[in-house]
Amino acid sequence: MMRPKLQHVALFGAALAAVIAQATLYWWYVEDAAISMAFARNLADGWGLVRFPGDARVEGYSNPLWVFYMAAGYLVGIDGFTSTKVASVVLGALVSVPLVRDLTKRAGVEEGWAVAAAWILALDAQFVIWSACGLESGLFCALLAVGCWRTVKEAEVGGFPWAAVAFLGLALTRPEGIVYAAFAGFWALVLEGFGSRRWLRIAGWLAVFWVPFAVYHAIRFDYFAFEFPATYYAKLEEARFAPMNWSGRAWQYVREYSHETGRGFFLPVLLAGALSLRGWRGGVAIGLSLWVALLLLFPGVEPLLSIGWPTGLTAPGWWVPLRIASLTLVAFAVPLLALGSEGWRVRTMMWTMALLAMLFCLRSTGDWMRGFRWMSLLAVPASVLIALGCAEIARMIEGMGRTPRWRHAGIAVGFVVFATSVGTEIAYMVRYRPEVGPFSVKARVDHYAWALRKLHLETAHIIDHDMGAMLYWGGEIGIVRDAKGLIDYPFALHHANPRFVEEYIFEENPFELAHAHASTGRVVRRVRRWNTEYIEFPGYGGGKIHTGNFVRKDLLIGDSWDGPTDRSASFADGVVLHGIRIRAPEVQPSSWLFVELGLSTRPRPNEPIRLLFVLDDGEVQIPLEVPLGLDDWYPVTDWQQGEVFRGRVTLPVPQRARPGRYGLAVVVLGPDGVLPAEGAGPAGVLDAEPRYARGEVWFPDVVHIQTPDQVRNLASADVQRAVQKGNQLDCVAAEAAWEDARAHYMVSSDWQASVRPGVQASVANCWALTAERAPDHAGAVRAIRNARRWDRIHPTVLRVGSALGAAWYAEAVQAREEGRIEDAYAGFRDTLYADPSRSWARRYAEELRVIRLDIQN
Repeated sequence: MMRPKLQHVALFGAALAAVIAQATLYWWYVEDAAISMAFARNLADGWGLVRFPGDARVEGYSNPLWVFYMAAGYLVGIDGFTSTKVASVVLGALVSVPLVRDLTKRAGVEEGWAVAAAWILALDAQFVIWSACGLESGLFCALLAVGCWRTVKEAEVGGFPWAAVAFLGLALTRPEGIVYAAFAGFWALVLEGFGSRRWLRIAGWLAVFWVPFAVYHAIRFDYFAFEFPATYYAKLEEARFAPMNWSGRAWQYVREYSHETGRGFFLPVLLAGALSLRGWRGGVAIGLSLWVALLLLFPGVEPLLSIGWPTGLTAPGWWVPLRIASLTLVAFAVPLLALGSEGWRVRTMMWTMALLAMLFCLRSTGDWMRGFRWMSLLAVPASVLIALGCAEIARMIEGMGRTPRWRHAGIAVGFVVFATSVGTEIAYMVRYRPEVGPFSVKARVDHYAWALRKLHLETAHIIDHDMGAMLYWGGEIGIVRDAKGLIDYPFALHHANPRFVEEYIFEENPFELAHAHASTGRVVRRVRRWNTEYIEFPGYGGGKIHTGNFVRKDLLIGDSWDGPTDRSASFADGVVLHGIRIRAPEVQPSSWLFVELGLSTRPRPNEPIRLLFVLDDGEVQIPLEVPLGLDDWYPVTDWQQGEVFRGRVTLPVPQRARPGRYGLAVVVLGPDGVLPAEGAGPAGVLDAEPRYARGEVWFPDVVHIQTPDQVRNLASADVQRAVQKGNQLDCVAAEAAWEDARAHYMVSSDWQASVRPGVQASVANCWALTAERAPDHAGAVRAIRNARRWDRIHPTVLRVGSALGAAWYAEAVQAREEGRIEDAYAGFRDTLYADPSRSWARRYAEELRVIRLDIQN
């Protein structure tokens, strides 16, 4: 017997071990964790359960209780990165670990083996890794431990059905938690026996669970308009369950877990823990262990093949079906065979919960993340069963003789099994390399922001598939749609159907940027337009890694130039400068000159050209090289016949540039030297005596270098004009004035950030009021979409969007009832443009999309 003080010390040591083990991963969060954090933050900020503030309601998470917990943290100023770590450590050390010890003790074993269960859980690799990752695994394990512990305890001593409360929390933590709750309710019924008040207690258990559960789901169904989270629909297509395919994803996931962690070799110990090794059950446990070993080891098992397992063995065709059928029968027979054994309440419940975890792993066909995430659901019951198995082995050996030596031998063998089970888990944790985290994907968010600055765009539509960082940090750069469908119902429902993809993201929501790897690549590349309308631009991290980033081609290249043509010129070898526009010619030294230009040339795959602008005030010449096609984005050697580079570029004005008026010389350099100008527009001059290079075109009085104070005053005047034009409902002029302000004062991004909110509010308000007063439906749609692009959460945008959405929704419902499918679809689509929070419009639109496009998923 373990002394009481030693028991407490050992249990404290297990709790401390759980804390230390998780602390080794204190820096790591799995990328998906930030998805839940983003929804929690939006909820706490008052925007509801939405992807981005002012955006669509999407149940893009599958852990609502975890989201609500984090939202409470955000309300008091604790972010999700902190609250998740605290909760997982506290729940693991103070709830899961001690309750596993108590559950094991209630099965009738000595205290030492009960404490061993606590240590097994504390150092279980999947329990540690996935509790530390920022997701809900730690909460799930704690609620499962509480629910099982209370179920057993209430069967013994009665009391309020707190087990039902725990399993209610479990069902609200993970969708599959309802299955655990159903089996827990069944065992509560079984464990109650035949007491006189059993029916009253069972009714109370059911009421405590089902009343709040039903109320919650009624509310969430009305809120989201879909029966299941987007994550369910998104993963449904992936989870093609083939139970008889031993080489398929489902069994492969279980097999790899068994081999890599070594847990599979402890199956006999689990059987011993579930059945006990006393009496006839001991014989059954040993017989089943031998049969299962034969099933799994013949004709070979992966870890042993590399160390000389006989390779000439072959199995008959019926062997695999026999293996799977036998494993299934054993799994379901064990709890029935354990009924009536010592501690059977704990043994049967733990085996059942372990079985449910394995069934979920098989049905879900595993998970994409390294580290066997779903096997964390197995941690609590497996810890109890392994400890019970060790105790049974020790007791069986002890029973072989009556001397202390046999007892010591039994304890030693049981301890070796226990130590081996813990050691294999520690070894796996040491080898484990954490999955991608949100902070690494944030680099891609920053890369998108950099690309928008290069393109001089305010916001963008983006297609990606790593949604944690995108949701948490990407809201300021626009709307990010999830090609995987985790936070996007249309993608979740229709997946990569080409007709759907072309309509949804190429026509209705044309995107500027995409990360076309993995899920996104499989989606967009199925549409033919992708190959002609998008081009790859450099990756981040030096440009040679994290590639697969694409930009819509027409942001760089078009078939015409729509700017002024007075500053135009033609050059030798087919080079044409269609025009130059300098939006803000007044700039200061050590700043940037913003230039828009149109340029075309004949195809020249191996003959690059360079374009130079030269500022000249008669005494000082300042050459500025223009990045054609942004150089490594779409270089001139890739340009096709008829394509016009529509550049929006910034050129550095050096400190040595002195105040004054400057002319602009344009020089084109080919592989063999200057390509001379052959003609110029009305504002251009072909000088007989060139100022910089023979063959240049000269445009007098183009740029005015001024002092910083003068330029800042001009920029401030542009800002005031933008706000004024916005208030006057001249939205296009307001946008142009803001472009002028940015062009004037590109030297300071901080200044732009400080004045942008006022302009943003004015322009968004302008477009919203324009939508409200638009004489036609199409004009209202365009205006409200422009308003939302400027500011999704401006009060006027929300008010007008809500009013327009309500009217268009009513019209769409009527069209739907009358069978006018196209009109109904267009009405629901436009409703969502105006007011994305109308979840039922989304549902009806997607139902009609299936009919219209004849989508077969």
